[in-house]
Order: sequence, then structure tokens, then C-alpha cells
Amino acid sequence: MKILFRKDQGENWQYLNHKKYSDEGKLQGILFKDPKIIPIEDIFPDSKNNIILMLREVGLPGSGSIDLLGIDNNGNIYIIETKLASNSEVKREVIGQVLEYAAFLEEQEINWLDDITKKQTNRSIEQNFEHVANWSKENFLQSLQDNLVGGRFWESEWSRKNEYNERSP
Repeated sequence: MKILFRKDQGENWQYLNHKKYSDEGKLQGILFKDPKIIPIEDIFPDSKNNIILMLREVGLPGSGSIDLLGIDNNGNIYIIETKLASNSEVKREVIGQVLEYAAFLEEQEINWLDDITKKQTNRSIEQNFEHVANWSKENFLQSLQDNLVGGRFWESEWSRKNEYNERSP
């Protein structure tokens, strides 16, 4: 499928070029830099949430690392595992990894997650959300803690056909 774009009305239309992902790290980097491209509304149609905080390679002792861990403005936690579609075990592996990661996270306290956030962003979890309009610190922190203790996570397999759209130069 060909996709056309232009920045301003006065510019000519240009085609987007397709490029192959060379590794999962590149895909992770794209999602990490702009978590709004993750289609939460496609997974949860009634959601008006946005992933505000994205953590990368969250190490879990004895379990590996979560590729991306997102937190939205309501304290929901998203486990995002990236795989290239060329990996034949992609679905089985992702499901197993996500279940293992969720089991580990369920045993954690908010302080553990806050320590990781401080190491990666130099700010606490709440400091990463203070700029969000109509954000309630108390409700957010309670929801975040309840989600951790209750093992409520939004899992997403982010696997694509090894390609992404990139603007032509």
C-alpha cells in the first residue's frame, strides 16, 4: 500500500518509503521516543488515556528485562514486548515472556518502580506526571499501587512485519 504525506498545504505530496527493521532495538527506540503511536484506543476503545512515562529495558531479577514498561495518566501499567515478525516463535515467546514479567511485577511495590523511574529519568514517578492536566496525584498513586498489587497490567505484543514507514528525504 502506498502512503502519501505532506507537511503543509503548499507542499507537494510525497510517498513514504518502507524500510525493514534491522533489529528489535530500533523498534523499541521508536516506541520509547513517542509512546503516543501505540494504539491504546484500538485495544481499549473507551480509553482516553495516554502513556506518559515509558521505561526501557526494565530489569527483573531472574526474569530478564521488559522491553518497554509504560504508565498512563490513570496509573495503568503497560508491558510492551517487541519482536520482529521474522522470528518464527514470536507469539509463543511473547506470551510466555509477558506472563513471566507480569508475575514478577505483581510482587513489587510502588517504591521499586519509583527507584527504576528515578534511575532512568532522574525524576520520581509523580514528577513525570505533574505536567498532565487534571492529574490527581493521590488517585494516580493509589491506582498505580492497586494495579501492581492486584497484578493488573495491559499487555501488548508489538510485532510488525519488519518494516516501518519513513519519510522520503
